[in-house]
Amino acid sequence: NTEPAAIKNAGNVKMLGSKSIGLYGNGASLIENSGVLSSDIEGNIGIYSKGSTVSTINNSNSIMLSNSGIGIYAENAAISNTGSITTGDQTAVSDSIGIYAKNSVVTNTGDVKTGQDGIAFFGDNSTININGGNIDASKGSLVYGKNGSIINYNTADTVVSGVQPYINIENSALNFSSPAALTVSDNGTGILVSGNTGTVTGNLELNLNNNAV
Repeated sequence: NTEPAAIKNAGNVKMLGSKSIGLYGNGASLIENSGVLSSDIEGNIGIYSKGSTVSTINNSNSIMLSNSGIGIYAENAAISNTGSITTGDQTAVSDSIGIYAKNSVVTNTGDVKTGQDGIAFFGDNSTININGGNIDASKGSLVYGKNGSIINYNTADTVVSGVQPYINIENSALNFSSPAALTVSDNGTGILVSGNTGTVTGNLELNLNNNAV
């Protein structure tokens, strides 16, 4: 039997066309990026992984994408980001997402920045551990969890300035493992819980300004 491939990048990969992928690891056991994945073109993905066996994905350096970009897209994977991921604005064609996880576990201590209406973390039946790093989702949402996802929020105080829900959970669980504070600016939305099985637990101080929810 052939062992699943391991993909490692320590160089610079620049995507020059649309719908391109920096590191494609369909079925790979390991994908590591210690280099730079970048694109100035809309609609690209930094790392893509989808397979029947669990993959390990590590980003320790930089992924920089334009509008409608997805930093990491993975299904059935263990994902670690200790580096930085930057994506642009959402467009009418596609979302802009830092890390998209399906049936996966995400552990983040790195930096993630999204553009207008972007989503830093998207979980579909996944566990997302937000343990640190500089997260800038001020123009969009920090996290969207659905289909039984578990969001463990372990970061410092945050100011929510956009009108999009900063945290959006649908039939999923949101846990504040340590005391946290969210300050929601004028007309902003802090946390939106939908579905029959959505829960929020832990120690949270929620400060609301004018017309905020």
